Amino acid sequence: EEREGSGVAAEVYRHLMRTIAHELRTPLTAIMGHTDILASCSIEEEGLWRRSQQFIAGEVERLARLVEDLLTLSRLDLGVSALVPVNLQVVVEEALSALWQSAEEKGVTLTLQAAPELPRVRGDADRLRQVFINLLDNGVKYTPSGGWVTVRLMSGKDQVRVEIHDTGMGIPQTDLPHIFDPLFRGDEARRAATGTGLGLTIVRTILAQHGAEILVQSEPEHGTTFSFALPIAA
Repeated sequence: EEREGSGVAAEVYRHLMRTIAHELRTPLTAIMGHTDILASCSIEEEGLWRRSQQFIAGEVERLARLVEDLLTLSRLDLGVSALVPVNLQVVVEEALSALWQSAEEKGVTLTLQAAPELPRVRGDADRLRQVFINLLDNGVKYTPSGGWVTVRLMSGKDQVRVEIHDTGMGIPQTDLPHIFDPLFRGDEARRAATGTGLGLTIVRTILAQHGAEILVQSEPEHGTTFSFALPIAA
């Protein structure tokens, strides 16, 4: 039974490595192709030269995000630092500030609804900030202009409940079981926005280290809601 479990784990690992190799190879191949175009361009072909230059810059940025997310995921294996009392509202406000410009450029409104006198939670502030940045970024990317992404912080008996709701494109039911899998991106998500497919994996990993489970409810064209609860600090 133990041997069988290790075999499954090894196959999952091999699949992940193949997927990472593919995700790295695709932009590299495209960059090489456009490098050849640049090398063969004449002075008169300035428009073609600029398009290739912009394409390469975009692919390099995509590679950099993928590598950064892979490094973040690997560092999470070390666990979180000591969990201490954290003002969750401040953490969320910092995450909102980080996403404000990209949301404004897209015409998406970010809002925070927090219960009064919210108690502190047990957590790692830096890691929790990453959770909110990833979820808010996800909401902004898949919400059209004129839409909303709302964070709700609600106080319970011994925990603070969190909801992040967007009015975006929603997630197909067939994709929902897989959205937290490393490097998974559904067909509609790929068409709608760029991404590494690791953001939600990082979110789930961090929350698991805080003893929290993340849940998702979504319906195509009716938006998505992510929710979880964090224990109140003693």
